[in-house]
Amino acid sequence: GKLPNGQETAVKRLSIDSAQGELQFRNEVLVVAEIRHKNLVKLLGYCFEAAERVLVNEFVPNASLEHFCFGYMAPECAIPGQFSEKSDLFSFGVLVLEIISGQKNYSFQKNKKDILSY
Repeated sequence: GKLPNGQETAVKRLSIDSAQGELQFRNEVLVVAEIRHKNLVKLLGYCFEAAERVLVNEFVPNASLEHFCFGYMAPECAIPGQFSEKSDLFSFGVLVLEIISGQKNYSFQKNKKDILSY
């Protein structure tokens, strides 16, 4: 979408069937709104009316966020269908390391040192 000032935006509409409740959504908005980092898109606004939950972020041109976003799972949780809080915590830890270091985790690429080895 575009704002009245011409700025392009990326709009994320959460599914009505999403397990994320009202409190979790509002907490996420409050936390994300305060974060300022060169590697994270900026939250420009949100909508929470009735069953509608929408996030409006700055637009990242010439790329798909899928190109930059990777899911990380703890190696011991890699058994199909065996997801747990442990894999969520591991994923969050890898994401925090990437943000702090400004480096991508290359554990999935040959001949590249990954940040998890430090």
